[in-house]
Amino acid sequence: MNNIVERDGTSKLLFFFTKDCNYCLNSIANYKAYKSYSLIDTTMAFMLVDELHNIDTVSDSIRKVLQDIDYEIADRSKFDAIDAYPMSFYIKNDSVKQVIVGQLPSPALFSY
Repeated sequence: MNNIVERDGTSKLLFFFTKDCNYCLNSIANYKAYKSYSLIDTTMAFMLVDELHNIDTVSDSIRKVLQDIDYEIADRSKFDAIDAYPMSFYIKNDSVKQVIVGQLPSPALFSY
């Protein structure tokens, strides 16, 4: 995780998902809300795939859901610590404050 996130003292949300997970796709709307929510400085999304050359198997309907977000496609084998999908990490002041396994909740969770 350290090689993904710069140490800069800000708050970040890292969102890991797969193209074949309904909970992941249902979380996209809440992920989009985090981008405009002022309590999180940076959001980063990663679509984990088994083989990078098979990314063309992403259906048009999934691409439509993802069209409004920036995400990176990454090899799942390089993220072996991610063992459930979706999985998100809330990082503040360079420390993981919360690990969210399962559907990403509303940004209101971090408003307190």
